[in-house]
Amino acid sequence: MFMDEVVFAGLLIVFLTCAFFFGFYAVIKNDIAKKGTGEPGSKSEKSAKS
Repeated sequence: MFMDEVVFAGLLIVFLTCAFFFGFYAVIKNDIAKKGTGEPGSKSEKSAKS
């Protein structure tokens, strides 16, 4: 495969996009673990009030 700066830039964009969405997923998963989903009974009532 001919590797020039356009190919490197394309691979970099793909890598950074995947990293962004993985980080977004991790933040959402961490928030749900802390605060629940917002449905009644998804987490304790104490954390829902604060």
